[in-house]
Amino acid sequence: MNKLRDVLQKRDIKMLESGQILTTNNKGTQMSKPSPGFLYWIKGWDRKHPILDIGCGYGINTLAALDLQIETVAVDASKVQVEVVNELVDNNLKYLLTCQVGLLPNNIPDTITCKKYSSILISDVLHFLTGDEIEKTFALCNKLLIKGGTLTLNTAAMDLDDFKRGLEKGEKGPGLHHFDDIDDVKKKHKLDDKSVPHMIHGLSIEQIKQLCLENNFSVEILEFFRNDGWVPSIAKEQESLFLVATKIDD
Repeated sequence: MNKLRDVLQKRDIKMLESGQILTTNNKGTQMSKPSPGFLYWIKGWDRKHPILDIGCGYGINTLAALDLQIETVAVDASKVQVEVVNELVDNNLKYLLTCQVGLLPNNIPDTITCKKYSSILISDVLHFLTGDEIEKTFALCNKLLIKGGTLTLNTAAMDLDDFKRGLEKGEKGPGLHHFDDIDDVKKKHKLDDKSVPHMIHGLSIEQIKQLCLENNFSVEILEFFRNDGWVPSIAKEQESLFLVATKIDD
């Protein structure tokens, strides 16, 4: 933890009292705890193909996988966050890590998309994408995973009232969720408008089921969960969705 604080302080990156770390890509924060799908992600490792962390942030999941001696490939949209991950990894584990800048769904480096993976984690990323980008992301995961590979993700759940309002305005894609209660968090932690998103694109269970069906994934787990890595005071029982799926065919 001291090494993390030193690396962040050197780059003037703020860690909140809750343990979250402000991101440098205007997408809010890295959660204070690993993804709820972490154990499913590493369990999917077949010891032949690496595992992939898309949207790795400051490496909260990637670094934990490396500690277990698992070959891990990580990608994030922020150059600074990629630099932090590469600096935080222990020297004796660097040979297991590939961490590069990339953005879903169309701007992932060829050096990453040319490989096959036994397990993919996408934690707190999808809700920053449009409907079309989410569809392309599922197709990309199908391409990158081996047959029998594991896809694990957690994402914001659709807010039905916001979704209905969006339909009335002619908006398409996943539900639009506006953070009405984020102002309290911003004031408490003295965050500026660029530090946290005001709107995300939440998904429904039905939408995720359909995306899995269209991309040859068999759903193993799909349920609501309370994301305790988020600010505890505003975490809600049904604000997030959790998926574990298996690629059933090439």
